[in-house]
Amino acid sequence: MPLEIPHYEWREGRVHPSILNDAGLVAYNDDLTIEERRRLLQKLFEERPDLEGSIAGYMEMLAMMEDAARHMGRVRRIYPVPLGELAPMQKITSKIQDEKRNFIAGKASKWPNRLRDEFAKLEEWAADSPYAALDLEYLRDISHRNRSFGYVVTYDTFIAPERDASGRPVGIPELCSAVKLGDGGQETGYGGGKASGSIISRVVRSYWNDPNMYGGVLRGVVVPGDDRNISKKIAKRVGGRGLQIRGDVWDIRLLDHLAADDLLTLLEVV
Repeated sequence: MPLEIPHYEWREGRVHPSILNDAGLVAYNDDLTIEERRRLLQKLFEERPDLEGSIAGYMEMLAMMEDAARHMGRVRRIYPVPLGELAPMQKITSKIQDEKRNFIAGKASKWPNRLRDEFAKLEEWAADSPYAALDLEYLRDISHRNRSFGYVVTYDTFIAPERDASGRPVGIPELCSAVKLGDGGQETGYGGGKASGSIISRVVRSYWNDPNMYGGVLRGVVVPGDDRNISKKIAKRVGGRGLQIRGDVWDIRLLDHLAADDLLTLLEVV
């Protein structure tokens, strides 16, 4: 009986001609297991020894993919860091993430092999930053899967006053300190979509680049994470919404009742 694998056929010990000129069609096929890809690449090498160089490169990437799969499990990082320290990294993480998204969409892309300078810089940052390390792990992952995460951020912001019947402000904006719970890396929704799992890109774009947010600090991250119904969960824990400012934004005094670690527990996908 022939061994049938999605999109490819392996008949009488020969590789189907459709992949003879492109080992990447095998290496990047998420319908195959890593072991199936490895076996097909080995067969392809037997058929086309002239492709040894590219096949060896894909074999190495499959090994990296296996290593990433072993390590990309549940993660919790309680490590307060000012967003100003992450901001310089965002240009690099977003460039890699955009290239990865283009690749997944079948568009022209430099990901994963032609971003050596960008990955080298991220490796340098990862030596000192746990968030850069988490992004490096995700952005190198050869599979197309996303990585959801939940986060806790604190910052100062001006709250707009109420309006009167004519729409004019009643009072002046008030500066307050807030704690915000959110998520990223979802397949759909705000901040979601394919290849949206970069923690640094998500929090810097949302809480550093916003002109009405000051002194932002990323307090911690949990993987996987989801912020659905998070304010309802918080209100249940603290006995009401007296500290809620709006949506999933709460007065920073919430941290007197629930520490960052407790809030990450509420964000964690079990």
